[in-house]
Amino acid sequence: MFENRPYFQIVAADEPADIVLASEITGIGLTNRGAAGASLVVGALSPIPFTPRLPAGMGGLRADVVAHATGGSSVLELRWAQGANAFTTDATPSRLGDAYELSDMLARDVRHLLRDQGDGRRRDRVDQPTRRRSMDACLASFGRIEAGTRLARLALPLTPEFVEAKAGGGDSGR
Repeated sequence: MFENRPYFQIVAADEPADIVLASEITGIGLTNRGAAGASLVVGALSPIPFTPRLPAGMGGLRADVVAHATGGSSVLELRWAQGANAFTTDATPSRLGDAYELSDMLARDVRHLLRDQGDGRRRDRVDQPTRRRSMDACLASFGRIEAGTRLARLALPLTPEFVEAKAGGGDSGR
């Protein structure tokens, strides 16, 4: 199994792996575009920095994540659900905006579970060549978001659908 490994390395889909991580979206709470748009306008016009969103029409995300070892046994199972919140989730005028933002939180929680060795210790960070190989495998599967689009997303309330279209879809079909 993978308990004795000091770190994880991401491999290409056609390479053998010690564990395979699978996730399934089990539910999406759609964001109300009107309420999210109103929150953006109120936030832009408000003299108060970090103005919270209007507490209406916020979306959510539910997912199941399972890590299977080479032999097929489950080594990690996570049932995860989170709703957007007025203080920490940015408003985006998209019906999927909150779900996209919450997916980052899901990924962070899975990363923390994989990093913990179960006895309070964390796995060591990977070395630079391993990080590079892992990054190359991810880019080969999912592509890269252009720097201009990423910068624009920080400054403008671009919808996730727009960002995905610019990145070429970002889905490998797996």
